[in-house]
Amino acid sequence: MSFRKSSVSYLRFRPTGPAPQAGSEAIWEAFRRNKISAESLGKGGQPAIGWIGGRHVLDLTFGWETNSFGGSILVAMRRDAVRVPHELRHAYQALAEDAYRTTLPVDERARPLSHRERTEAKTVADRQGMDEVARGHHRTIRQVPVLWDIPGAMVLAPGGSDESRSHLNMLFRESFGISLAPLGAGELAAQSHQGGRRAVDDMSAATFGVDPVDPGSPMPRPSWSAGDIGDILGNEFLIWLWWHAEAGESLQVDADAVTFLPERVLDLSCAWDTTGTTALRTDFPTRLREARRALASGKWPRRMGFTMECGGDSFRATIRGENLAIAGLALPRDEDAPKTDRESTERRIDKILSFERTVRRLFESFVRVRLGAGWDSAEREIAAWVHRDHPLGRAAGTIDAVAVAHHTETAGAAR
Repeated sequence: MSFRKSSVSYLRFRPTGPAPQAGSEAIWEAFRRNKISAESLGKGGQPAIGWIGGRHVLDLTFGWETNSFGGSILVAMRRDAVRVPHELRHAYQALAEDAYRTTLPVDERARPLSHRERTEAKTVADRQGMDEVARGHHRTIRQVPVLWDIPGAMVLAPGGSDESRSHLNMLFRESFGISLAPLGAGELAAQSHQGGRRAVDDMSAATFGVDPVDPGSPMPRPSWSAGDIGDILGNEFLIWLWWHAEAGESLQVDADAVTFLPERVLDLSCAWDTTGTTALRTDFPTRLREARRALASGKWPRRMGFTMECGGDSFRATIRGENLAIAGLALPRDEDAPKTDRESTERRIDKILSFERTVRRLFESFVRVRLGAGWDSAEREIAAWVHRDHPLGRAAGTIDAVAVAHHTETAGAAR
């Protein structure tokens, strides 16, 4: 999913090192020096990685007009790998062995081939596969879009695999002497709070009034936050947003009111790793009885779909709790058509960054409450909401009224 078109998905990475000047000629030269080179694949082995302009996988141009947008750099990493399919390699070896048998005397052609003879046939088969690789066959090309917000000191890119993230980090180091650190909820909280990392590490875990199944584990220590216990703040953040949404309350970000409405997708997992998972798919999953029961049993949101309205714009996406990763972000439509492709891209980048700033500010607002002196009182309020009867008949604003009407029509089908 690209930043230039369609829906958008990304993780956050913090660059560490001296930031280049956005749009300077030096930055374009660094991209050109480290652009993808198809020849580096040679006869296979390690994947070839390098920069591309990002408009398509063959775009090797870099410059202000196509890659610089309001202080941000929009490019892509390309990863080329080659691998002759196993079935094809097996077939080539079988054909090579058959060909070798034709060179033997007729009375020896039915005997098993020796280890040396099979090795010679394998060498012939491998050479045939590598010849095809050299002609461009069996190549897999993947593009990883990268949005580098230089003023905001943030890199946005799809999460992908550990290998893909490692390649991106290596490419940044080789090109700019900069390392990328993935930012989960715990690290974002540490960076946004005046208490820093220590405040996150020293916080007491929230339970929201849930009695654990295993009395020996009174505090939640979910496996998904094993790398950083602070990542559980992201799951608590989704509970906090759910709580505000059900009360029909908007949240304030700078001078704008933000309306957050959970919808479509809700995945919950036990914060004590004892009661399993719950996955709900319907227009308003948080309004189903199953959702509240899951929450009251100690299952916390891992993934939540939502619509967010802010500053007259409406965004739709899915967020993952522990790393606040965004998936399937649908941007608001333009009221008037852009006059050029560049203007269209500029508008998209502006909306993506506006959405990203709003999500981070919402999270920072939660962190101030969560790590502040008033958290005990707030947790008691949330716990009371979690455990009270399902408010099917309560009217608490437009969000509740719409959700209740839909619940009446779909609850049976959802079960």
